[in-house]
Amino acid sequence: MDKKHFLALILLYIPCLSFSQENELHYIQLAEYEYKSGNYRNALIHLDSAARLSPADANIYLLEAKVYNARDEKRKAISSYDVAIRYNPNSDKAYLERAKLRYEVGDHREYSLKDMRLAIAIKPDYAPYYIQYAYYLSKTDNTLTGFPDTQQAIENTDKAISLDSVNAAYYNLRGHYKYGAGERLDAILDFSRAIVLDSTNAGYYHDRGLVSLVIEDYESAVYDFTKGLLYDPLNEDYLQKRGHSKFNMGRYEEAVEDFSLTINTIYRKFTLLPGNIPPNHPLNKSLQRAYLFRGSALIQLENTYEACQDFKVARSLGDHLAANYVSKFCH
Repeated sequence: MDKKHFLALILLYIPCLSFSQENELHYIQLAEYEYKSGNYRNALIHLDSAARLSPADANIYLLEAKVYNARDEKRKAISSYDVAIRYNPNSDKAYLERAKLRYEVGDHREYSLKDMRLAIAIKPDYAPYYIQYAYYLSKTDNTLTGFPDTQQAIENTDKAISLDSVNAAYYNLRGHYKYGAGERLDAILDFSRAIVLDSTNAGYYHDRGLVSLVIEDYESAVYDFTKGLLYDPLNEDYLQKRGHSKFNMGRYEEAVEDFSLTINTIYRKFTLLPGNIPPNHPLNKSLQRAYLFRGSALIQLENTYEACQDFKVARSLGDHLAANYVSKFCH
């Protein structure tokens, strides 16, 4: 073949290759549109067409995994990530998403941990990957010890903080891990750091207040729950815990006020929920406790009649402990 004919063949080939790539991109764009529109079956059809044109394009399988996940077909989504990683082993996002799915379907923890280690190896300066790795370490049991690797979770959160030292959520998360490890005072320090960085986050005050309640620093607990309520005034959990703190301080009248506010807040929330409220609904559980706690505070104030009314309501709502209180105080 002479040089002239060889060049002619190349020129003929290049437009065909370009046309094929354009078609593949067109199918991927169609699939993306159908995926965002919730037409998952059509999205898969377009992706299949794209794969026929370019079977080694990892982007096809990444989108395919998202479609399967949206259809709650997690095993198929994992398989799609397997293929995507085979064609692009440097896709840190693919490792991240596969790790999440492995955790969700209940596979052995090492699958998720290994994927996160691979993601971190690709992107070692990306703090969120250390946070995700710490999450799996803390939420799954080590098969050798039978317990989560809380200390390793703390160490990986340390690394994330070293990369992003002004992220309040990271300090708060480390505080939870330290609390779980029995490092309560260190946990308070981390919650305090989170508050300094984000002083309007109600949850951070709650978390610090809860540790103070556990270690019987009730004054600090009341302060934090009050601050939390400033930014989340309809949080019945904060109200109830503040009432509990006041009860333990012997401030029974104030505790009754907080438990009453808790009850009123819960009933207010009930009116916003559609249909009947099942007995195991979290709000119903909170309501049981609020009546039981208010009754206990009223007993301390020697208001036995009112206390018994609360105990009976708690019992009618399904609180088994309330039955014992009725038997003990109500005749």
